Amino acid sequence: MSAALRVLYAEDDAADADLIKAHFAAAAPDVALDIVDTGEQCLARLAQDHYDVLLLDHHLPDMDGIAVLRELNARGLTLPVVMVTGVGDEDLVVHVLGLGACDYVPKHGDYLDQLPGVLRRAVAEHRNVQPPPHAAARRQRCRVLYVEHNAADVDLTSKHLAEAAPHFSFEAVNSSASALARLAADRFDLVLTDLRLPDMNALELLREARNRELDVPFVVITGRGDEAAAVAALKLSAYDYIVKRDDYLTHLPYALDNAIGRAELMRLNQHLQAELAERQRSQHLTAESLALLDTLQRHAPIGIAFMDRDGRYQRVNDELAAIDGVPADAHLGRTIAEIVPAIWPQVEPIYRRVLAGESILKVEVRGETPARPGVERHFLSSFYPVRRFTHEVIGIGVFVAETTERMRSEAMLRQHATELAEAARQKDEFLAMLGHELRNPLAPIRTALALLQRAGSHDPIVLRAHVVMDRQITHMVRLLDALLDVAPITSGRINLTVQDIDYRHIVREATDSVRGLIDARRHRLEVSLPGEPVRVRGDVTRLVQVVVNLLNNAAKYTDEGGSIRVDLTAESAQAVLHVRDTGTGISARLLPKIFDLFTQDDRTLDRAQGGLGLGLTLVQRITELHGGSVHAYSEGRGRGSEFTVRLPLQVPDPHAVDPDTRHAKPPAHSIRCLVVEDNVDAAQLLEFALESEGHQVHVTYDGPDAVAAAATFKPDAVVLDIGLPRMNGYDVARAIRRIPGCEDILIIAVTGYGQEADRQKSREAGCDHHLVKPIDLNSLLSALASGRASSAHL
Repeated sequence: MSAALRVLYAEDDAADADLIKAHFAAAAPDVALDIVDTGEQCLARLAQDHYDVLLLDHHLPDMDGIAVLRELNARGLTLPVVMVTGVGDEDLVVHVLGLGACDYVPKHGDYLDQLPGVLRRAVAEHRNVQPPPHAAARRQRCRVLYVEHNAADVDLTSKHLAEAAPHFSFEAVNSSASALARLAADRFDLVLTDLRLPDMNALELLREARNRELDVPFVVITGRGDEAAAVAALKLSAYDYIVKRDDYLTHLPYALDNAIGRAELMRLNQHLQAELAERQRSQHLTAESLALLDTLQRHAPIGIAFMDRDGRYQRVNDELAAIDGVPADAHLGRTIAEIVPAIWPQVEPIYRRVLAGESILKVEVRGETPARPGVERHFLSSFYPVRRFTHEVIGIGVFVAETTERMRSEAMLRQHATELAEAARQKDEFLAMLGHELRNPLAPIRTALALLQRAGSHDPIVLRAHVVMDRQITHMVRLLDALLDVAPITSGRINLTVQDIDYRHIVREATDSVRGLIDARRHRLEVSLPGEPVRVRGDVTRLVQVVVNLLNNAAKYTDEGGSIRVDLTAESAQAVLHVRDTGTGISARLLPKIFDLFTQDDRTLDRAQGGLGLGLTLVQRITELHGGSVHAYSEGRGRGSEFTVRLPLQVPDPHAVDPDTRHAKPPAHSIRCLVVEDNVDAAQLLEFALESEGHQVHVTYDGPDAVAAAATFKPDAVVLDIGLPRMNGYDVARAIRRIPGCEDILIIAVTGYGQEADRQKSREAGCDHHLVKPIDLNSLLSALASGRASSAHL
């Protein structure tokens, strides 16, 4: 094994050399000691080999320690030097340290015990305190500014230093002012100044240099000693004070080197102090950061742990200890398999991947823990490789959050959602059945009313009764439509049959539909339509429903004899419809929620307005499904109301066909019509109505009989109820289409089921039309006359 510290010892006294060698062997075995006995051998060995420190005796046979130090500086050899000597004084110490020695140890007392520590400290300081890059060059060449007004002294001093200390570069000025100017303009290693100068003395020069913060050492020389001046100069930070005695020139180079060395040491010391202060500040900040991080991780709301490469806990925070049900200290040094054995098989393969450098995030694990025995718990865990600065993976960072309650809540929510979906399905089925059952009895009533109207009675009472019955049946049908439409429309579960249409036709059809109600309440209806088409893209039936609902609302909530105005305009890229009335208005309390489901203003006992509070909800949802918006405005109760519908304008399609340009072709002759209806009253009245129009009719009351009748009767058209006994209408339609000769006959579905899904089923079964009970006789006759060409209207 190589030694920790290599020392070259220059000593000419063999007894001293053996003594130190024996002492080091016993007390400092980590020190390898090589011994030379002359200065030349010392310099030669240092040039050939590397040593950590030089232990130099001052008295050598060929040169003294000071000469060796000078030669080291001249050759640019930089290593720490510790001087030892049996005889010396303070001047020698100052001289040696000025030449760069790290320490000076007299050979007396317990110096042998101190020597290993001195050597180690010298090496450590040398390694930690590297001189600036120009330090070696400075020892070879130092710039000195000499301030002296006596030319003879300048010449004498310059010549002596040129011979005795050639590493000095000398520049002379003759006044303090010149010296300050040169120091401001250039850099010098030292200022050598005479005490007495023509403009200001050396003490004043020192003060001015300190005021100007000039970082350069001063040495003051004078022709005669003045103790007070010397003390003043040293107080003003002069590094030395020299009296011009007989041998002062001999000692001057050493004094200058010493001053420069001390100044450099002071700078290095200041640098060290600043570095130490910065290091202490950094350590303080680091300690604060570590304390903060430790506090955060210890009290974090998720479990945190650090595992070593063997999978043993090294750090555990309080939350993970609570999750596991084991104190944090009891985790340390133990593995996951020991703490939570039920979870270890799930994370063991993860640990192998993380130790290979992979991060594994948000892994769901589950199992029993000591905190809750017998209970399966769920956790979301992330695993990260922890690395050194060398990127070596030294362990695993683990983050754990318990998700047991969340998983339980999510399961409950899923179950609740399933139950809600089932409830919604049952509700839809109930509403569909309700609509079917309510529409069925209305069908024969409407057909009977149509027959009575066609009978042509002129009795005013009969005519008035017909009008009332027709209005009330129509009102009942609209209530059913609204009730059955609200669920799929508000949830967006309807399909729109979209086409390019003229919005004016929508308004005309809607006003015609509500004309009876408006006339019955003796309202004045004003309609203003533009002369040019207002093109929008939408579902004709649904857009008519929007306008009808607004007009119905206006008619119901306007006292008899009131006014209703409809205005349609094209503004920018929108079609804008205004429906205004002079009715009861909308209260400020109700206005923000006027489009909410089942919303109505305060009801009176007579329920004069009627309705279920569904109409405006349908208006808003249908408009939004068309990419538009609706807005309600009222100044308050008794001040009327205004509804504004905005739809995007559509670039007209040259091939589009307006709804009212489709004309049903009248039947060229009577047709053979098969009526399939399980309601006997409805079937018989429908049979009577069709026969009165000149058609040949055959009636059946269930599915199998209908299929058999189609094969023998060979009808031109089939009016087919869907809800039939023994065989439903969809299957009947499919069966009839398979009968030879019946592939192209007209099949009209007549049913109480009116949802979009029901219409789709009719199309898939081969029906050409889908009419919802109670059917209008004129609509049925129009469908019979149109033939199969209108099957797209389903």
